[in-house]
Amino acid sequence: MMKTSICALALAVALATPALAQIASGAPYEPTRAALLAKGWKPEVSYGARMNNGKPLYHFPEIWCGPEICRAKWRDAQGHPQAIMLNRGFNKDHTVAGME
Repeated sequence: MMKTSICALALAVALATPALAQIASGAPYEPTRAALLAKGWKPEVSYGARMNNGKPLYHFPEIWCGPEICRAKWRDAQGHPQAIMLNRGFNKDHTVAGME
């Protein structure tokens, strides 16, 4: 019985592990974003800053940046909120710093 419980716990942890757990720090955000979209993740498009014309200030609607660090808000494939920390770049060249 103990072995079954440990196996069930290990499976639950594996299923709960975010998709970004396997992405190295420093990975470019744009291809990471495309991979998340392909896995059914949805960006929180109402989160990020916008210019007067309605376009995203940081090139992606889910990003809000400070002077050096940005945060991208997402919902994973199960609908759970996720936040990805980014190193701020110029234009679209933000890089992944980690998960919150």
